[in-house]
Amino acid sequence: MKITHHQISAAISLLGMTKKDIADGLQKSQTTVNAIANGQITKGKSKTEIIEYLENLDIEFVDGGVRRNPRLITEYEGNDCYIEFLDDIISEKPKEVLFSGSDESLSPSTVIEKNKNMANIGIKMRSLIKNGDTYVMGDLGSYRWMPEGMFVEGDIKIIYGDYTAYSISRPGETQAYKVVKFKHQYMAEDNRRHFNLIWDSADGPKLSTSEIRYA
Repeated sequence: MKITHHQISAAISLLGMTKKDIADGLQKSQTTVNAIANGQITKGKSKTEIIEYLENLDIEFVDGGVRRNPRLITEYEGNDCYIEFLDDIISEKPKEVLFSGSDESLSPSTVIEKNKNMANIGIKMRSLIKNGDTYVMGDLGSYRWMPEGMFVEGDIKIIYGDYTAYSISRPGETQAYKVVKFKHQYMAEDNRRHFNLIWDSADGPKLSTSEIRYA
């Protein structure tokens, strides 16, 4: 299907974004994006990259138009939502899973077993945790401390493959009641860069105070 400049322009508007937003996201000039959205450039690598970028932003191009693609967002709800989410990770077997803002002292036995399972099947895990936290169950080299003041209780982000997920809990509670997962290549890449920026400049625990270990 040939995607027209009208569809590209409509997709940008549907997302509530500007052409400058698209240019910044792709690290391209706004002049190039404008030319493609206005029909001055009708083919080429830049147009393909913009189409792929919009598709990763939850856009689906259809004959004669565009629409939001809800399949790129998955919600897990209920008391076992986080376990269901971890089961999906295990079934997909990514090479690495990044946890930002985790606190393993709050992990129930069911979550611990899932983490053990991931470690046993060769999924690499790295975690950014609260500054000074030593309650860790995995290999010590897979943890780094977040800068002071950056850790927020219950604000857990999980990044793997093309996915970014957020574990959501109510104020004062530790158990998640919802996990929202986004399939979005550029979002995942951006979050992975931020994770590694913190990781590369941080120290981590030299010992574990947890009696339970899964590595």
